[in-house]
Amino acid sequence: MVKEDGRLKVGMRIVEVNGVSLLGGSHKTAVKALRNYPDLSITACDGFDPEEVLKIKAETEAMEAERMSSITASSHSESNCEERWIG
Repeated sequence: MVKEDGRLKVGMRIVEVNGVSLLGGSHKTAVKALRNYPDLSITACDGFDPEEVLKIKAETEAMEAERMSSITASSHSESNCEERWIG
């Protein structure tokens, strides 16, 4: 039994049961998958820290804003560019 095995810990995410992905599935789908198999092969990963996710998201947004401002600045300084039609 998974509970007795000890390898699956509270907070871990079950991502696959017997080769069937649970990613994007509902809790109900996961429970059904777990109950339908007498012998389980489970793929699980550590859970995630919501604070860490918010930090990474903020860093990514800041980098994107910086990249966009540098693209805007460089497009105004490139006066030697010209549009060419081929065909």
